[in-house]
Amino acid sequence: MTPRERSMKVLHGEIPDRVPVMPGFGSWYASRIYGGDMFDVAEGRLSAADMMSELTKKYGCEMWYWQGYIDTISEKSLDGKQESRVDKVWINDDNYEETIALITPSGEITATYRYNRINPAVNIKGFIVEPNRDWHIYREFMGDNWEFGTTTTLSDVPKEALDLGVTCYGIRLPVDLWKDLRCDTGVTLTELYDGGTLMDEMKEWHTHYSMSVLEARMKIDPLPDMIHLQGSSSSLSMISPDIYRKYNLEFIQRACEIAHSKNVPVQIHHCGKSAKLVEILYHETDVDVIHPLESFPGGDVDLAEVKKKFGDKIVLMGNLNTYELMLKGSPSEVKDAAKKAINDAAEGGRFILANGDQLGRDTPEENIIAMVEAAYEYGCY
Repeated sequence: MTPRERSMKVLHGEIPDRVPVMPGFGSWYASRIYGGDMFDVAEGRLSAADMMSELTKKYGCEMWYWQGYIDTISEKSLDGKQESRVDKVWINDDNYEETIALITPSGEITATYRYNRINPAVNIKGFIVEPNRDWHIYREFMGDNWEFGTTTTLSDVPKEALDLGVTCYGIRLPVDLWKDLRCDTGVTLTELYDGGTLMDEMKEWHTHYSMSVLEARMKIDPLPDMIHLQGSSSSLSMISPDIYRKYNLEFIQRACEIAHSKNVPVQIHHCGKSAKLVEILYHETDVDVIHPLESFPGGDVDLAEVKKKFGDKIVLMGNLNTYELMLKGSPSEVKDAAKKAINDAAEGGRFILANGDQLGRDTPEENIIAMVEAAYEYGCY
């Protein structure tokens, strides 16, 4: 089987020849292996797509193209007031900040990102500071009606690269949109808890926008291999089950209905505590894949228990710890943990061996090799 064939079988509930293994290396880790840094990636001296493909071949694993070959389609707002400005300010040789301004007749809002030579960019100021004022400007900029392209960037990807794994089309959950716009966890939690007209409007608008673009994407060939629902801020490390249901559940199910109309599975990402979310998603949605099912200390998932209760319907993708095990552990510890995960969840299929969020830049290469070796040694069906 090719890596893509193996992965696709699992995504659709079938049993492959062995457990797929998807180390979460992104350009952060890959740039070190290639002797570069994040500025080399941002300025085009290193290609994230080429690095992802080459590392997949080097390690003999499967690739989830969440970086590198990104699935996007063009869009044009039919009624948005879309004037923008980008200002870049260097702090020193290793850091700069980029401020994006969205400009409308009602005013201007800005978001600021900090870029570092070694580490990924971080959002240090969101577009929404005064919600009742800034949300109106954001929505005025974005508009309420859009025209989408009829081609995907995947059309330009060589077949030999696509055969290395699976692609995804990503959209954010409503909670995650608001967290990104606010860039302040405390006020985000308070506003989501308090609710009100503005939060209802945000949820309704974001659902309308996201389902519009998803419907447009599902009309284009090649189809994505899965729909990726980005929910980093929607884990129970941050919000309650009640808030999760209020803002995300209808959104998730509508995405499932659109994707499943073309037989495309839906994956959801919840880092942190997610054990209760697995139960909610199993009983109240048609989500197909849950990632990364983190165990202690980052999360609260007992993989064997989750497999026993929910593995007949949901593909489990995880659950090796990224920042303790993969970054700081020894190769033997990584292999033992990978073997345990395979023993806990591989029976009957519906399991992909993976870690949590992207691997840290200084993750030992030997630990990735150990992770992959475990899939070959212990994951055969």
